[in-house]
Amino acid sequence: MAQNFQSNLEPKQVEALAFRSALTFARDNGLRKIIVEGDSLKVIQSILKADEDHSSLGLIYEDIREDRGHFSIATFNHIYREGNEVAHCLAKHACNTNATSIWLEEVPEIKDQVQHDISFMLC
Repeated sequence: MAQNFQSNLEPKQVEALAFRSALTFARDNGLRKIIVEGDSLKVIQSILKADEDHSSLGLIYEDIREDRGHFSIATFNHIYREGNEVAHCLAKHACNTNATSIWLEEVPEIKDQVQHDISFMLC
């Protein structure tokens, strides 16, 4: 999935909105087990905290926490940017389109980025 958000948003705002969109998509399509990965440790930590967040992203984090309850398993992992080439490639794709792109069986040509991410995980 690749979705274009407003260009004047900060990276952590885009990541939080992307998480919320991904969870909504997964829920609406009947997925029960999900793994969400992101390179913003602050966003991941904020989602996993049970405390109320009064920041500008607080309501988005609250939506994400609420959506987690719709899944039998919903795991949120921080991954370093160097190991997240697939997400970077999809984000670049989203910047070049106004439409939301969703791939269910066929994916864009990202084989090299997938191999890179796998190699990074094995190091």
